[in-house]
Amino acid sequence: MKTFFAFMAMAAMSQAQRRRKPEFVDIHPDSRKMCECQTDYDCKPFCRNINPYTGKGICSGHSPTRPTPKPTPFPTVTGEGCPCESHPPIPTECEVKLLIEMLDTIISGNLALNGQWLRLSFHDAGTFNQMFDEGGANGCLLNDPAMLIPGENDHLDGPVASLKTIKNNWMAHPYVCVNVSSADMIQFAGFFVTVRQRHMGIVPPGVIDAAKVAMLMTFKWGRKDEMECDNGWTDNLPGFSAGAFGSTVSRCIASGGEIKNKMMDRNGFTDKEAVALIGAHTIGQIRNTFGSGPGSLAAPWVEDGDDNAAAVLLGGAANGPIFNNRFHDFLTNDIVADTCPEFDLVMSPFTTQFPDWYRVDPIDDLDHLDTDIAIAFPSEDLSIHPHFHTFTQAFAISNNDFLDVFDAAYNKMSMLGVNVPVFLPTLPCCITEMTHKPITQITRKPITQMTRKPIRGVFDGAYNKMSMFTQEADKPITPALTKAEVLMLFKDVESNRTVALSDPKLAQSTQEVLENFKKHLTVLKTNPKREDKTAFENEQKKKKNEP
Repeated sequence: MKTFFAFMAMAAMSQAQRRRKPEFVDIHPDSRKMCECQTDYDCKPFCRNINPYTGKGICSGHSPTRPTPKPTPFPTVTGEGCPCESHPPIPTECEVKLLIEMLDTIISGNLALNGQWLRLSFHDAGTFNQMFDEGGANGCLLNDPAMLIPGENDHLDGPVASLKTIKNNWMAHPYVCVNVSSADMIQFAGFFVTVRQRHMGIVPPGVIDAAKVAMLMTFKWGRKDEMECDNGWTDNLPGFSAGAFGSTVSRCIASGGEIKNKMMDRNGFTDKEAVALIGAHTIGQIRNTFGSGPGSLAAPWVEDGDDNAAAVLLGGAANGPIFNNRFHDFLTNDIVADTCPEFDLVMSPFTTQFPDWYRVDPIDDLDHLDTDIAIAFPSEDLSIHPHFHTFTQAFAISNNDFLDVFDAAYNKMSMLGVNVPVFLPTLPCCITEMTHKPITQITRKPITQMTRKPIRGVFDGAYNKMSMFTQEADKPITPALTKAEVLMLFKDVESNRTVALSDPKLAQSTQEVLENFKKHLTVLKTNPKREDKTAFENEQKKKKNEP
């Protein structure tokens, strides 16, 4: 049975831990009532995004739901309509912050999801085969139940169900307009885990602060879901039983060859990137084969990776596993042998050997797969696979180096098979004050008294105007921008972002064009009523020359 290194194997969630029920807090409760509904009969034309916690949805002309047999007695819909005019695939920063809070709330109630979501991200993207251009980060694990049938994806049904629920509830939130792909959702969840569970300055694992939120904002959105999934693509996921039942040396060679064949030749990673990605085994337990529950042999790879190791080892507010270089440190410093033949003679610290894995027991209860052992030692046959151990040793020395290489490799992994542009979150927000407290404690304030609809309209309208600007700096800027439009665009350009808008054509504005407009926007920010840049500069020069 194969698995993509059993990334963060899953455990079934108990009914009590399945989900905390956050309370959604409306920004504009009065305006919200204008478009609330319970069935399609409450509004024209459809009632969609029904909130599972309140039983209420919003009226929309998009994505009709199935009509409810029994109409609400007195449908009353008044006002200007709902906040969302469209449902773009790229979220705003505020929408991402809300998703972060939802993920944090759910994972705090079931810490096993840390390893499981990370494993899920690898198993979706790791189906990529560059030789045939198949598979990749395409959302198949969330969208196609048949993908859960192969043994490589054993016990992933729980984490898949949890992400589906979060995704649906997020997009059903009354002030969320986005319609993201399952591919984006899977890869963001894995990235979220690696950021949440690392030390950043004085912030411990399991705690989300502004710096971690800022890092999560670097994730790019826009992946497309595959409509015709093939569970045969799971053959591109490396297994850990390539040399099962053979000698120790043959197991090392075969497992190293599996890494090269799948991760390097098919997925397209370098040897260094492959070793870094396998370092995700720092967190989680080997549940892919052993499942969970009483009597299960599932255990973490290292003590830092246990489901709530951070609370046990660090105390305070820390929770969940610790994402660091401890996995590589164990392979380098805890294993006594320096080569695979030596390991055949002295397997310490492992106390039990199985056909395709090793165990440290009974005190520590740590499990390692053959593919883990393969990157601990020099290659015994360079025609089969390269020396992986040099990178393992380097990562063991420096946690910062490991995290830097891992982050870059994870980003590459999240783009396997993706052939469409991806974008950072857009800047306009309907919410300005977001905290990293649980959703039930969030207090939200509007930017102005405008609803989401006019805010997004102002932003898109400003880009429409900007698209008509001349690129020559000495020509007048027409049509003129309002002060609100100028400030909004200036913030975007200063952040060096190419923003994906509701209209795909507008999303194609290049960074080079934005930089050309930056000079104009600098002037307009100073004096937004001034259209003629040349006249304005001449006036400024006169003031400087005046005595």
